Amino acid sequence: MTKNCDVSTVVSLLEGADQGVVREGERLSDCVQGIRKWNADEVDALLVEVARIAPPPVDSAAEKLLKAGLKRLYRLAHSGQLDAHPETLGRAGNLYQQLDATCRPRWYLLASLAAAGQEAELREFARLFAADPPADHQSASTALAPLFQRANYDPEAVFPQLLDALAFPQAASPVLDLANFLTRNRQVSQHPAHQIVPRLTSLLKGVCARLEKLEQQPIDTADPHQSQHRVADSVAIAASLCDALGLLGDEQATTALQDAMHLRHRRIRIEAAVALARLGDDDVVVVLAQLAEYPNTRLRAIAYAEELGLLDHIDEKWQTPVATAEAELACYLAEPQQLGAAPSDMELFDQRTLAWSSYDDPQPCYLFRYAYQFGEASYANIGIAGPLVHAFHVDLTQLPIDDIYAIFAGWHAGPPD
Repeated sequence: MTKNCDVSTVVSLLEGADQGVVREGERLSDCVQGIRKWNADEVDALLVEVARIAPPPVDSAAEKLLKAGLKRLYRLAHSGQLDAHPETLGRAGNLYQQLDATCRPRWYLLASLAAAGQEAELREFARLFAADPPADHQSASTALAPLFQRANYDPEAVFPQLLDALAFPQAASPVLDLANFLTRNRQVSQHPAHQIVPRLTSLLKGVCARLEKLEQQPIDTADPHQSQHRVADSVAIAASLCDALGLLGDEQATTALQDAMHLRHRRIRIEAAVALARLGDDDVVVVLAQLAEYPNTRLRAIAYAEELGLLDHIDEKWQTPVATAEAELACYLAEPQQLGAAPSDMELFDQRTLAWSSYDDPQPCYLFRYAYQFGEASYANIGIAGPLVHAFHVDLTQLPIDDIYAIFAGWHAGPPD
């Protein structure tokens, strides 16, 4: 290890000393690369020092260094290299309580406890997450990710404690998704929320009422991103609640689920329809068939129809390779990291079978022209589905088709060695 990335140097930078050096991108990169090679003792020493200094400012070089250190802690926990270091994990839990929500990398501390997978660490993880979950939906979901990835732990170490996090909008859907996952994979004998069905039903009614109100209001043009986040969080909670109530199979949730199925948001409608189907409502098959027509809900509608033995009710034209490719691209574009919503219009632009990097045989490739309408403004571009699903922000609509395929193929292959 070079002298540029030992613990004392990194701590000095975190404290604010030698800021001229911190601002040098090359030096910062060297430090981050060095931290990625730290062992358990070095990470433990960093946690001791971080506990005595002020958190770094947001978007600062010091924050990047802290993130690298906490990420290394998580990697060590995930690989089992902290199994013999319970004191380090204890420090991680204490540091999480000391740092506040303005410290964006702190969720790695929670994720490290979850990744360790031992009962004591899992109970501490559940206690901390339930009382003070990460500040945003993405961080909360990622902190819970290790509990989806491993099956060799006792769910009773985290449930029912984690259900206390339902009081936090950013954490409610990830927690319910974990409970639903454990139930669906038979890792629990009964759904972890089986004792709070009335609370879940009441929560679904409240979320649906809020969404119905939001549907009737125009987007706040002064802060459209905040409005979109508010809607996205509510949709995620409602969808997870519908899934949970369907798995719980309690008929007292029927009215709330029927209300949810009348909202405009197709993700909620499909989850509500499936939940009602689990409760014995045969009429909802019509809803699944209708939602298969829309690209962004097609794959989910077909998967649920197959699971429920209702696939014969889905029109075959929505199950073709072209329809599947269209749906994959629509779902990709709707991801928060992309455009955050499904296109208002999509059409097949071209299809052909081509030789493709990393594939032995030629692959079917589909180009789609998609469009968005934002009030009086509009946006259109070309995306691909097939050997990859991707879209660029740069406008491809005026390029020759061969060039478009070449651009996607080159991007997918990556730079030459």
